[in-house]
Amino acid sequence: MILIIGQNPNDKGEEKYHTASGKYLRDILMNGYEYPWQNLCEGEWDWLEARSTAWEINRITPPTTKFVLLGKKVADVFEIVPHDGVTVKSYYGRTVLYIPHPSGKNRYYNNPEHVLQVQAELEEFIK
Repeated sequence: MILIIGQNPNDKGEEKYHTASGKYLRDILMNGYEYPWQNLCEGEWDWLEARSTAWEINRITPPTTKFVLLGKKVADVFEIVPHDGVTVKSYYGRTVLYIPHPSGKNRYYNNPEHVLQVQAELEEFIK
């Protein structure tokens, strides 16, 4: 099983896959597929809330569930030091994949080679 882990809801209150980031993630990076998604914060970003939520998610989720971490803030909470691009690591025995945040503000995805790299890594990770 796969669980997408994001930062916090957008300020417009849109559903996860209806935001600009969610649409890009689903339509471009995950070839139209939607997976369960959990944000670490319910409102504004709060590192302590995020850390507490991350621990709870890890505790209640089956150990075979893989996490896809969206962005550096989320990776930070999971004690993952991302490298440029995609990073696969272990978090307390669980496999996690960091990808750069799929927002329009992130210039990483302006490079078509980066898009292809993330698509390939996600496809392999999700198998």
